[in-house]
Amino acid sequence: MDNLQSDWAGARRIVERFTNAGKDALVEAYCPGIDVTVPVIGHAPYSVLGYVTPRSDKLGSIVTEDLKLTDHLGYEMVDVDGMTEAIREDIDKIWTTAGPMDYFRVDYRIDFVTGQRRLLELNLCCYIGESGAITLAGEQHGFSKNDILAHVVEYSLKRQVGSRKHCQWVL
Repeated sequence: MDNLQSDWAGARRIVERFTNAGKDALVEAYCPGIDVTVPVIGHAPYSVLGYVTPRSDKLGSIVTEDLKLTDHLGYEMVDVDGMTEAIREDIDKIWTTAGPMDYFRVDYRIDFVTGQRRLLELNLCCYIGESGAITLAGEQHGFSKNDILAHVVEYSLKRQVGSRKHCQWVL
C-alpha cells in the first residue's frame, strides 16, 4: 500500500509522485493505534460528547485524504478503554488554557495495546454536519445537529454578553 511506507526512501518516492502531479503531500510518522476524536461543546464549563473514531479500510488504520474528503466509511463511537479520565484531564487543561470556547474537537492517535495516546490536533472551528463527529456523538445524548448548533449559538451569545458594550453592532 502506497499510503504506509516502511522507510523514508519509500515516503520520498510517494511524495515525489504527488508533487509531480501538482498535489500537496503530508508525511507523518506512523503511530500504531486508531484515530479518536473527542468532540466538546461549551457549557459550565464544557461537555465532552463522547469518543468517535473514523472508520478506515487502510493498512494500519491510517486516515488518508480520500477518507477525510469523501468520508465514505463514516465514523463510529468507540470505547476508550479506561482512558476517559486521562483524556478529560487533557480537555480540562485545554479549556483552562484556551477557554472558554463554543465548541471544539481534540484528535488523538490511541494505541490500546500499549495505552499510549498521542495528541494529533486541536480544532477550534471543526465541522458540524450530518456526518461529523460532533453530530454523531451528540446523537448519543439525544441531540440533533440543529440542537447542537442552537446550543453553540446560545452559549456563544451568553458568553459574549459582557463584550457587547464594546461592540454596538451586536444585538
